[in-house]
Amino acid sequence: MGRSVWYAAALITLAAALYFVLLPSTPHSPLPAPHSAAPASFAVLSDLSDDAQFDNTDGSLPLGSDLAGPIKLTAGRAQLMFKSTAVVDLTGPCEFEMTGPNRGRLTSGKLEAYCRPEAHGFTIDLPGGVRVVDLGTRFDLVMHAEGDGRITVREGRVEVRLPTNPTAARLEAGQTGRLTMTQGVAGLSEIGPANFVVNGGFEDAATIDQPGALGLWNLALSNTRPAGQLSTISGWTVAGCGRWLMGPDYFQPSEGQRCLNLTNYPGQSMAIEQAVRVVPDQRYVLRLDLAGRFDSPRRSSSQSIHVQMSDDAGALVDRTLSVARPEGFDRVTRPGWQPQSISFRARSERMILHLQTAAGSDDFGVVVDNIRVEQASDNDELVTSPVSSTPPTLIATPKLEK
Repeated sequence: MGRSVWYAAALITLAAALYFVLLPSTPHSPLPAPHSAAPASFAVLSDLSDDAQFDNTDGSLPLGSDLAGPIKLTAGRAQLMFKSTAVVDLTGPCEFEMTGPNRGRLTSGKLEAYCRPEAHGFTIDLPGGVRVVDLGTRFDLVMHAEGDGRITVREGRVEVRLPTNPTAARLEAGQTGRLTMTQGVAGLSEIGPANFVVNGGFEDAATIDQPGALGLWNLALSNTRPAGQLSTISGWTVAGCGRWLMGPDYFQPSEGQRCLNLTNYPGQSMAIEQAVRVVPDQRYVLRLDLAGRFDSPRRSSSQSIHVQMSDDAGALVDRTLSVARPEGFDRVTRPGWQPQSISFRARSERMILHLQTAAGSDDFGVVVDNIRVEQASDNDELVTSPVSSTPPTLIATPKLEK
């Protein structure tokens, strides 16, 4: 600072002091009431789906709302843009809190974050003192109320900091890690290739309409409900009335404790669908395990499923996959699971995965489990099926564009 600037600052300070010393006192004049500081705004509501509902007086928030503090999204999707330019997509039900212009806290639900270079260091705090720090990244977080969850890195890398470990773990693009909570102590495990499908094993079912015989559950008992509104399986949009969630006491899953039967009753459209976030021009492989309900009276020799991966330009993958009746088929002891895979190159950052029992399958239909979309390796050949130039007719799914 120059000497002339210092002199000017000193003169201003001296003049201010003399003013307050010589000012006549007015002891009976009331002091002005202090003004409470307006709460800081850390983010703005930049987008939301038509079915978005919030836990407030009227269940809604207008676009462009300045936000700070906690927000509870009970349904649908909402997009927040932080003052740092970090963008966060929330999927309800979700409890989230904006704690700073470049920081938030996820208690439960699903979060997708995109961080521009200006938002480097964007931080998400999680239950148990876990902290996820962006290092130039696009990443997803799924947290359950009991403190377990999963982090998936789509681009760049993140640091995962645990209160019990002074060394932060780094997850790179295409990796996922499982967040655990054991007796109040947080942990990170099972770091491996990322699965970009949420709840591909159907282990997380939000609601079960009615218990059925032998451990069989019907997830949509009425075909009068509008298509696209039967969101009874976490992560999936569902339609029709023939989806059966089955446990090992009725049909042995390929992995975990549940698998999904897409039946083929006459006049019904049995389908599930999910928006999958990927990176344009990168290669991926769709993997799923297939079996058939070969206990039907027709005793069919095969069951089939129609698979589509689509974006706004149309269907990138449009395949029918079949599974043959295994010798000695038994629902519990010999279900005959067969792994299937399709590789493709993404055209946009948002693809729609659509699965539906194919025409020609009998009433009992196909069984699916362990659905994954992973980054492809050099051994995965690209799909060679014809590409449709017209978008297919799909279930109505909320869409958020960044």
